[in-house]
Amino acid sequence: MRGQRIAHAAATVTGTAISPLLGVSVLGAFTYAKTPEAERAALPFYCSPFFWIPMGILVTLVLLKDTMGSAIPLLKKPLDALEVLVVNKAALLFAVLPVVWHEASLVAGGSPAVVSPSLISPVAYVAGWFGTETFGGISTALIFAIGTAVGFVVWLAGHAVDVFALLSPIPLLDVLLKGFRVAVYGVIAVVTAISLKAGFVCALLVIGVSLLCFWWAFRLALFGSIFAWDLLRSRIFRRRRDACVGGEVLGFSAYRFGGLRKRSFGALRRSVDGKLEFHHRPVGIGFSNVVRLEDAGNYEVGRGFFFPCLLAPARDGRNYRFLFRLLPRYTGCEEEICRLLHLGGVRDLRIPSEVRAAWGWLSGLVVGERSA
Repeated sequence: MRGQRIAHAAATVTGTAISPLLGVSVLGAFTYAKTPEAERAALPFYCSPFFWIPMGILVTLVLLKDTMGSAIPLLKKPLDALEVLVVNKAALLFAVLPVVWHEASLVAGGSPAVVSPSLISPVAYVAGWFGTETFGGISTALIFAIGTAVGFVVWLAGHAVDVFALLSPIPLLDVLLKGFRVAVYGVIAVVTAISLKAGFVCALLVIGVSLLCFWWAFRLALFGSIFAWDLLRSRIFRRRRDACVGGEVLGFSAYRFGGLRKRSFGALRRSVDGKLEFHHRPVGIGFSNVVRLEDAGNYEVGRGFFFPCLLAPARDGRNYRFLFRLLPRYTGCEEEICRLLHLGGVRDLRIPSEVRAAWGWLSGLVVGERSA
């Protein structure tokens, strides 16, 4: 019996965490429908129609944004940023964690406190658990901690898809990525319905892959949060930073080099001897680490639709490689950045065709019109 509870909990938590909005909507509606009317008052709050119906509407709006919104990229990107910065974090708190805690209480052999299923119930619902004997033992606390950790790890892996959707210049790529995520959820749900053991194995595979990708997904989530907030503050709130303030330009490294990890955050500056330098703190605090590059004149600024970048010349002299992705606040300030850092020029990356731009984004190589 305990083994079946664990298998069911693992499959439920994994499916919900990989795609929170869809997962909690389906789980809530299915549980509500199969539960006799007299027993529905004892269901968790996310099984209430007042919760899963709005979640279903939100899933539909996100789907429309990802499909029809691709025709209006200037509107879609701020919405992608809002999804990364607000919607996904809210889904973790109000969709993933309540499911995790409910399943953990069932595995522990207890019954969570019954509360009125409404949209304001999560706090009371969770608080009720701590007032019962369900979480009274060390083993229960351990189950609770493991469940929370698993939910967070799997959610983080699914969250990476939304960050890629924010960064990608390729039309409808985010639909393919999110479609794959929905497919993973669908496989777990269908297989679990057929065989609980097979569903448990599928859940373990997803958890294992998520654990292997944890550090990568965590760094990507931090990058996505900073990038999404900067995109919103510059596009929606119209708060842009003068590139000349402090004589530096903020950005992320595009790949590993000079001891830097991919997506290391820091500031680009020009040294007194004309070299370009990247100042960053490995863990965000402490001493600043400086990576010296070549002469500033050997680099160029790439002008993009949503964010500029720093380009390094390739060996053939025609192609350029992304070296740093600058924050969206600098969009429209490319000439100013060029003068500030004494770079070789500005290259317009908005001109190539969509196919060429897609290949450039995937390969890291770009070709564009250069201006002095």
